Amino acid sequence: MGFEKLTAYIDALDKTMNIPARDLMVTVDGKCVYRHFAGFRDAEGSIPMNGSEAYWIYSMTKPLTCACALKLIEDKKLALDDSVAKYIPAFARWPEMTVEHLMSMRGGLDYDLHTPALEAREISEGTLDVIKRIAQRELHFAPGTDFMYSLCHDVLAGVIEVASGMKFGDYMKKLIWEPLGMEHTSFIPTDWHRANLCAQYMRDGDANRSMQNAVNDYCLTESYQSGGAGLITTVEDYSRFVTAVVCGRLLSKETIDTWRGRTLTGKAAETFMSMGRVGYNYALGVQVIVDTSHVRCPLGVFGWDGAAGAACMMDPENRVAIVYAQHIRSMGPVYSVVHPTLRDLTYDALREEGLLE
Repeated sequence: MGFEKLTAYIDALDKTMNIPARDLMVTVDGKCVYRHFAGFRDAEGSIPMNGSEAYWIYSMTKPLTCACALKLIEDKKLALDDSVAKYIPAFARWPEMTVEHLMSMRGGLDYDLHTPALEAREISEGTLDVIKRIAQRELHFAPGTDFMYSLCHDVLAGVIEVASGMKFGDYMKKLIWEPLGMEHTSFIPTDWHRANLCAQYMRDGDANRSMQNAVNDYCLTESYQSGGAGLITTVEDYSRFVTAVVCGRLLSKETIDTWRGRTLTGKAAETFMSMGRVGYNYALGVQVIVDTSHVRCPLGVFGWDGAAGAACMMDPENRVAIVYAQHIRSMGPVYSVVHPTLRDLTYDALREEGLLE
């Protein structure tokens, strides 16, 4: 009974928000308590969704990258106050830039993929090679003094690669994908991904323009593993990750409290707040509910989203994990309307079902 409003909202999103395909999964205490998908997986609108669709999740890669860094911190192979230059000497121009600055988007970088250095990259270059090119740009502000959403987590992937002594993707696979059974998560699409890829669109006004044979433009070379936006995955795979986080199977409680607890202050906080994300502040690569006056979820719920509209939310106190997927680029209202509504309707339903106090 409690989930009826949530289901009705998801079912109506094709008409109310012109979202052709959508999928939501909710787990509580490690068990799936709700899963609903609706719409069509192909651009022609002839093949119904079946829940096995693959999505480029873009910036929803970031929580996994941050989890890798936090695990290295737990293992004392990395520290938040370490200089980035300690791991990537190309950043020696800014010795004051720290790992925490990267995680909290206070490094002073931007998201420009068309700088001369990046445009000159070779298709064979690996992750660290490309990151050295990122280091050639000028900063927008002194590290730590402001917030700018940027390639900071791509650079963080390079730090992880050096600190772990493994390729970034290999470390993530060892730490997260293999133990959790995330068989359909990768930086490189497989034949399976291509066969199951949910049709991707670009929002143009109120219309969707189909992106035929869509590629991820953040995958800058054939072997580049973008810590900020490089993953392709499924709702079920990603749910395994966020469920492991809220159930304490991946990181310690103290680490999770650090992850969501080191929120922005001063000018950086003001800049993030200008994004209009009601109730949230930004911490170490995730947004965190810090004010419940206009939301219907508890304090401390944290997560992030992606450029095609996917989103995740984690609630360790109640062991609730939420994953939503769609596949539309440049759709602003998904962040200000759809995600908050899905979040609040989910928590309403969990309370009505007696799964949450």
